[in-house]
Amino acid sequence: MKSTEKKKLVDLFNKALEFELIALNTYQIQLPLIKSPNIKSIIQKLIDEEKRHANAFTELIISLHGKPNGLTVNECTRYAIKSHFELISVLKYDFEMEKTFEERLSHFFSKLKLSPDLTEKVNVVVSDISNHKAWLQEGIDYLKALP
Repeated sequence: MKSTEKKKLVDLFNKALEFELIALNTYQIQLPLIKSPNIKSIIQKLIDEEKRHANAFTELIISLHGKPNGLTVNECTRYAIKSHFELISVLKYDFEMEKTFEERLSHFFSKLKLSPDLTEKVNVVVSDISNHKAWLQEGIDYLKALP
């Protein structure tokens, strides 16, 4: 892989890492405020997924000899508080971001020849994104159905 491609990939993964950390923090702030056991369960699944995604992106960045430049907890908290939306808005935004990232990732990787190890790691993340989108959609549908 060319060094310019590697840099683009590290930049893409760092942007994804930043988003995962913000989403993780936002969900962790919202969780204690949720009364519905169904939504609480969905949000907890999303928290677990965000943690896995953040770890996966960090590992991918390091495997490409890049430096993870994720946000600090304070930066994530400031962002989460500043952009305090209703839960359904947060879920919809997360869904759109996941969809956009999935498309960008697929487009980017269709042009690259990666090592089998790196390809496997990327495929795990893409698969996780699909699961994540399904849970987000479940939460959105549940909240829309509430009176």
